[in-house]
Amino acid sequence: MRKMNEDEYFLYVNVLEGSALWSILADRSGSEDEAAWEGFIPVYSDLLIRWVQLGYVKLVVGEGWTAAETGRDLPQGLAVGVLADTSSWRYVPEEGTQICVVPGEVRITDHLALSGDPGA
Repeated sequence: MRKMNEDEYFLYVNVLEGSALWSILADRSGSEDEAAWEGFIPVYSDLLIRWVQLGYVKLVVGEGWTAAETGRDLPQGLAVGVLADTSSWRYVPEEGTQICVVPGEVRITDHLALSGDPGA
């Protein structure tokens, strides 16, 4: 079992929080400026596509800040297309339609070991 790299660990924490796609980028970049997020889209898009395909995560679409808990699951085939579309990563106000990432059916920690806090 290999340890998660920094991007994997960061994403893992956000998945546990049911984060919206745009908020993953805002958190990772440390900026509210969407232009600063763009460099992270390919990294997290590719990583999430792999994790969706492996069953580690799923996408949920719903309204407002409770979307992760109250939204509907996006089928895996559609999730891959959504993640590849850079417009899916744009900021959405909290009351808008959110695309969130939540844990899937397969526990990622059964395949990858936690590497610890990347900020430490």
